[in-house]
Amino acid sequence: MPLSARSRRYSSMSIRSHSTHSHGLPRGRTGARETEPIGPVEDAVVEATLPHLSRRVRGLVEFQRLTGCRPGEACTVRRCDPDTGGAIWQ
Repeated sequence: MPLSARSRRYSSMSIRSHSTHSHGLPRGRTGARETEPIGPVEDAVVEATLPHLSRRVRGLVEFQRLTGCRPGEACTVRRCDPDTGGAIWQ
């Protein structure tokens, strides 16, 4: 646990509980500019891009497409992390 959390006696449960119960600001509450939501990239664009990527980056993109994970998650997963013991891997 980080020093600051230890010194304030926060538990991981209380931090997780707080983060799951907090809500974003309602629209128009601040003077900040509202942006349009960013949607997924079209499959045709991804397919056209794949041949131009290095083998490693192409693997990351394909992994993200199959799992729906975020880029940071795809970069930190190790080969030993996925459970490959099921029948689908045979």
